[in-house]
Amino acid sequence: TSQAATHDSRNNIEAVHLSSLTDKTAPNAGNQLVTGTWHVRVKRGAGGAMAGQITGINGANEDVNGNGRLDPGEDTDPANGTNYQCQGAGSPLACCTGPGTGTCAGNGLLDAGGQPFALVVAGPVLAPGQTQTWGTGTHALPGSEARLDKYQYSCSDAVVGTILAPALTGAAGAAAVSGNAVFQVRNAAGTVLDEEKAIAFSETYAGSHDFKSPALPARLGSPAVKYNGVIEGDNGQTLFLTYADSPRNTETRARFQCTPNIIQGGINVNGHADLASFIGGGCDGDQFLDANERITYSIAIQNFERADDLNDVTATLTPTGPGANAIRVLDSPKNIGRIPGGQRTGLTFSLFVDPTAANALTIANRSVNLVLQFDAMARGVRLSRTTYTFNHVINADAEALHYSTDFPNGGREVRDFNRNLQIDTPDKIDPFKGIFFPDEDIRSPTPWARISTATVHWITGRTTSSRTPVWTRAS
Repeated sequence: TSQAATHDSRNNIEAVHLSSLTDKTAPNAGNQLVTGTWHVRVKRGAGGAMAGQITGINGANEDVNGNGRLDPGEDTDPANGTNYQCQGAGSPLACCTGPGTGTCAGNGLLDAGGQPFALVVAGPVLAPGQTQTWGTGTHALPGSEARLDKYQYSCSDAVVGTILAPALTGAAGAAAVSGNAVFQVRNAAGTVLDEEKAIAFSETYAGSHDFKSPALPARLGSPAVKYNGVIEGDNGQTLFLTYADSPRNTETRARFQCTPNIIQGGINVNGHADLASFIGGGCDGDQFLDANERITYSIAIQNFERADDLNDVTATLTPTGPGANAIRVLDSPKNIGRIPGGQRTGLTFSLFVDPTAANALTIANRSVNLVLQFDAMARGVRLSRTTYTFNHVINADAEALHYSTDFPNGGREVRDFNRNLQIDTPDKIDPFKGIFFPDEDIRSPTPWARISTATVHWITGRTTSSRTPVWTRAS
């Protein structure tokens, strides 16, 4: 009210925008929205095409039913005797003598008794003592608001809550808020696992009506201990800040995320589907761990939490399973640094396949599980909870078996699919077209094999052999 009025020569479409944060370095962040009760006054300005005048719709209010539309009989302006409303004699008004003709008055405009305007307010809007009705019920509007400073907390974090209470201020207001604000951690069933009361809130600045708690440590609850000043929780649990107020309580909540949300990424390798892990180098360039090979072992992962970077991460790759003694990881554990939120990260280990141990394995035991584990110096998110297991075969080669009804007892067929006048190596991507063609040199062995003197089995499928093919049999 102390500012001089500014008049615009044009009709404002979007009027005035106010923000609660204009300068984070200024006191109260340069808040243009002062906490309290607002009165909005709309006046006729001194601007416009005709200074101080409302033109076009300046007559008395004609909108009888208040629906904002020009309905039959509402245009009562005796301006030019237009009969636009007439649909026929006496319809819809007695002054109509036919379609578009008659003795009716009106100018085709719905006068609103002044300039219509709208006031749009986006929260928090607090209206103590007022109600709204929806769903056949009456609901009280809140008289205060609660907020937490984050939507998600790790198990090594700090929790700050704020209560906006327009009716309270000063030391007495801070005491009232402190006595009525409760922090709780609940599980999915709603059971209260942790609770902290009597936390000392203080007003952010004099007269703001905005009260802030001190930073409360958030830790892993195993189990949680109530009333110790520490917010304790775990994955799948929710933090609540509740403020007891009249006519209704106000509440806010955030989730606990103590286990990293890491998923496997795919490695795009030419000639393969996207692989979860990739074996590089070796003697024959395949995806098997063969004796005496020194290889690189690459894995792709993705941090699915876009807002949470994982820092100072250590990765460990450990062989397990029947063939574990044949695999040596030469550089595990290794520090991979930062896994940025929402991004993919690749990590590579160096492996050596011990020839003596690998060749001593029986065929049934020529497999190994490579287990990937994480840890970090920053203990907020429990990276050690995340493990991935990759299964691999030792001393193996891929072998394909074909069967053709044209050669029921076995045979051979040669065909040049891509018409390049040569027979291409099987199971290799075409370098020019970028696709796989079927094998061009087809050898169909006899599908019958006698396993014993009494039983004949059918041999089929694409198998992985261990130097000597390991067949899949189905009777």
